[in-house]
Amino acid sequence: MKYNVGDIINGQVIAIKPYGAFIKINKDTVGLLHISEISHEYIKDVNSVLKVKDEVKVKIVSINRTNKHMIFSMKALERGGRRRTKNRSRFKYHENIMETSKGFSELSAALDNWIREYYGDNKC
Repeated sequence: MKYNVGDIINGQVIAIKPYGAFIKINKDTVGLLHISEISHEYIKDVNSVLKVKDEVKVKIVSINRTNKHMIFSMKALERGGRRRTKNRSRFKYHENIMETSKGFSELSAALDNWIREYYGDNKC
């Protein structure tokens, strides 16, 4: 079966780590349910919500077809729940900023421009 981003599927928890749970969809496909995607509520310990062998319903939010890995969300299935992806791509070019020998002073200098860019020149 071919899966697509946005599909809602059932899977089984096969491993739990501090950062999330690994969900097996079929014999060839495993994905990660990050702790931040389990619920809109704060989750301190994945083990408090999920156990190995639990059957879960998840939404596919990302697919890497080369290695057959997926990223899932349960939070997106909660009432009123939506993943916020629209604003993430707007600032994608800021992701590659690295600390320089000057520390983070270059980031500090750019912060005002980023805020203006986000809210628009007339709202700052």
